[in-house]
Amino acid sequence: MTVEITSRPESASSSLVAPASLVGCAVLWGSMVPFTHQLVQAYDPVFVSLLRYVFGVGAILIMVLVLERGRLVPPGLPWWRIVKLGTFGIAGFAVCFSFGFTFADPVTAAVLMSAGPVIYAILARILYRAPLERGLGLAIALVVAGGVAVVLGRPQGAALSFRGGELLYLVSSTLWAWYSMRAQEWLGPYRLGQLRLSALTAGVGGVVLVGVFLLVQAAGLTYGATTMTAPADWAKVAWIGVTGAAFSVVLWNIGVSRIGAPVASLYGNLSGVFGVLFAAALGADWTWVQVMGGLLVLGGVVQMQARRLKR
Repeated sequence: MTVEITSRPESASSSLVAPASLVGCAVLWGSMVPFTHQLVQAYDPVFVSLLRYVFGVGAILIMVLVLERGRLVPPGLPWWRIVKLGTFGIAGFAVCFSFGFTFADPVTAAVLMSAGPVIYAILARILYRAPLERGLGLAIALVVAGGVAVVLGRPQGAALSFRGGELLYLVSSTLWAWYSMRAQEWLGPYRLGQLRLSALTAGVGGVVLVGVFLLVQAAGLTYGATTMTAPADWAKVAWIGVTGAAFSVVLWNIGVSRIGAPVASLYGNLSGVFGVLFAAALGADWTWVQVMGGLLVLGGVVQMQARRLKR
């Protein structure tokens, strides 16, 4: 079976559903970054990932029960594929991303994360031999350049260094790109709906994270506290869980299902821009270099969307 990972025909009235979903996803991702950074400095990264998905899976299950009809788990699903998606695409991504936060230079890691659209384009070429959609090359160049400018233009300066954890960021980006493409290819024909698809894969990922955490703890390989008592920290975990592991994943899958993962990845770089906006709203300094970088990212996204609307 093959899957078209670049686009699918849409009516004019529905063409804005994907951009709206992906922009909403980027806003939520941008809001959770500072909280995640604070938590992994004080607690074990796997422990933080586990708690995040406890809240996230719970929120998705509630949404499924309230908003969708039918059995929670329909019969005849390809469970081996769901297990692979949850294990590598959800749990693997979460662990690599959290350890990247802990052991990477934040500036270098952020620059590498800005190259996410390149990873999506390469992976699409490898998995599906897919050519670049018209205009995607220009959009990737603008989005990556803008993302790098947002990072390097920080008021406090930004010197690149390498601590080893940066490689985990690349691995996490690759795993998420793989999940984004394979989830639609493998589960799309079963007409689950993106909410139920997200619930199943995130649920498996949460179970795997429990096992990983127990193994890490038994082996004495934890890198931080594994108990949490401060109400403020619980509030941060709840926020990154409900937004980052629930709402944003559903919005992301909706967007990918409509316009394909390579184009959707352009919107992912907006999360860095929104992160700067959130920080500025809280009183942090900003620079005009960051503003120009944000405009480059926005320009790449807008020109790609304009091409799609014309078609």
